[in-house]
Amino acid sequence: MPVKTFIFKKFFWVFIIAFALSSCSKERLQDNYKTNLQDNESLILTVQEAIAALENYNLNCLTKASDEPSDSIILTAGDYIPYWDDAIVSQTDDLGCINLPINPEFKYIAFVPVKQNDSTATCKVSVSQKMIIVKKAESQKARPYL
Repeated sequence: MPVKTFIFKKFFWVFIIAFALSSCSKERLQDNYKTNLQDNESLILTVQEAIAALENYNLNCLTKASDEPSDSIILTAGDYIPYWDDAIVSQTDDLGCINLPINPEFKYIAFVPVKQNDSTATCKVSVSQKMIIVKKAESQKARPYL
């Protein structure tokens, strides 16, 4: 695969993710958003449930792993260490979320074009990685997203 195609695909996915994250509605979060909750009885998702959900999800992935080659490019964190003590618990009325910092095996950088006067320069930016574990109150199913 030519290098230009690889770089184009990487920037394409970074753009799509950035667009998806920036297009979220802020009104709902401002009205119903609660963070760093202390009362465990009212939580939709606790840290202990998130640990169990992550272990269960990883076990399911291992048993369903495929050796078939794939044409898609996946940027993985590799092995990672979750920092459960630094987890941030937040929720809305129908969704529980745990923002979990990780120490990934692989670290990525992105090259972002920056306009300076009449020319365009390239700036190197570190790509942050974290895990988010989400649980819907209605379905009671928790899923991790890296």
